[in-house]
Amino acid sequence: MRKLVFIISFLLLATVCGADGDRALLEKHCAQCHNEEKAKGKFRLGYLGDRPGTDSLEYWLDSLDYVVAEEMPPEDESTLTVDQRKRLIAYLEEMLEGFEIARGGESVQEPRRLNNREFENSVRDVLLLEDIGTNLPTDNLIGECLFHGFDTHGQTLGFSRFHLEQYLGAVRKVVDATILAGGRPESRRIEIDSESMYSEHHRQNSTRPHRRGKRSGFDFLDPRQLGYFEDFNIVPETGYYRVKIQATGLDRGVYSSEDTGIHHGDPIRLNVQMGDREKSFDLPDGELVEIELEEWMAAGTRFRLRYPTDGLKMRGNGNFKFQYAIGGYHIKNTDPRKWEEIVATLKPTPSGRMRTPESWHNWTDYWQGARPRVLKAEVEGPYFKAWPPVRQMALLGRNPSIEKAQEILKPIAERAWRRPVLEGELDRVVELVQSKAGELGVVEALKEGIVAILVSPAFLLLNGEELTAKQQFASKFSSFLQSTLPDHRLRRLAATGGLDSFGEVKTELERLIENGKASSFLREFPFGWLELNDINFMAPDPDN
Repeated sequence: MRKLVFIISFLLLATVCGADGDRALLEKHCAQCHNEEKAKGKFRLGYLGDRPGTDSLEYWLDSLDYVVAEEMPPEDESTLTVDQRKRLIAYLEEMLEGFEIARGGESVQEPRRLNNREFENSVRDVLLLEDIGTNLPTDNLIGECLFHGFDTHGQTLGFSRFHLEQYLGAVRKVVDATILAGGRPESRRIEIDSESMYSEHHRQNSTRPHRRGKRSGFDFLDPRQLGYFEDFNIVPETGYYRVKIQATGLDRGVYSSEDTGIHHGDPIRLNVQMGDREKSFDLPDGELVEIELEEWMAAGTRFRLRYPTDGLKMRGNGNFKFQYAIGGYHIKNTDPRKWEEIVATLKPTPSGRMRTPESWHNWTDYWQGARPRVLKAEVEGPYFKAWPPVRQMALLGRNPSIEKAQEILKPIAERAWRRPVLEGELDRVVELVQSKAGELGVVEALKEGIVAILVSPAFLLLNGEELTAKQQFASKFSSFLQSTLPDHRLRRLAATGGLDSFGEVKTELERLIENGKASSFLREFPFGWLELNDINFMAPDPDN
């Protein structure tokens, strides 16, 4: 993987000149500071030997790294020209490539298991899905331990029987939400008014009833609380659902942004959450709009709405309940007569205690902060554009049979295992399918075969010995850039020698960046490198 990192770095830095570098440059510009008598940085040129070997490989890689970064030779101590630096880089690269060829492409890294991100993406791509599903199938997986900010460190990614059990459970949930056995579920249409919408408590131990919407609409008063529909709280059956939501934005700018933390130019948004899939919609002020979604949702998915904002965190150290006091102070300052009228109606608590007039509890019904309001909604589903579903036919065909088990499972296994399936390699999986067919039926038996493929070592482990050097490169290239397995194009290029040269790798890298498929690297590498997961370890004081 380290060699791959260097290759990517070269592609991003510059095009290296031809193979005319030589050892003389290394001796002339490095030996004076890194010899037997004077070893700056505790490094001697003799550590390299005549060519890279198992014991000296790290020295060669470090030397290449320093020369590419222009840290060595130091500018103030060397007369190395730009052209000579290119020649020196070419020489070091050629020697390393020669070592790689001499050892037959043997992997430097030991096999490691997929991290959770790679697992999700790879299952998605094996099963030809847009994502692994809305029913949070991987929530049971153990969280990753980071190594210097990265989740790709082989020794950190251990593998145990417990890991395998959790992978098995996750894969079954994904496959069950993708391939549907039995008859076609009936579709129904649900109309939801604002009084059938509720606000979920953000604390599980609360015994208070959930806040219910009013006839005028359901308002998102507290950004921490998620809204839900009484008759569509949990998705009952897997399939497509069409959801229509009538909503608007209210009261932008009534309160000072200094009090609320919500700036007057901030959009009022409504987010629709379907498990971990989320869609966001901007709402115009005072104008009703109809949001419409068509989504494939798995049975058991929690369907929720929320108001996404970072505001209302400036008072009470982020304790949102104090937001209502803002409304009380606003009325006191802008309409003193109304303030007095409301205060005169205040009653003691059930325990007989009288709250102070400024207490936030007295002003919850008068809140006028910027917020979404939902007036009504409609849900229709599950429905299907074809039966069996299109995604199911893409995997099993229209009329799957046990006799076709080998034919059905082979392309799935080739995607999962990142290589062509060897003769007889699927025999045991096919035997499993055949043994289950009488008990479970054809479709359920084939699902068992897919599950077996997705919990096999060839899928769950990277850097496996069963891959050739070219297949290994394609696998690492895709894992590094896309956090997933190589697609058909990459596998074909590797098999036909289309990734053997610098120019071909550069072309493929540019393609992946341009079409957005390298977004995982562009996001995750800086995150791990800068350890951004710790960025809120000590939050700055918002008042300073």
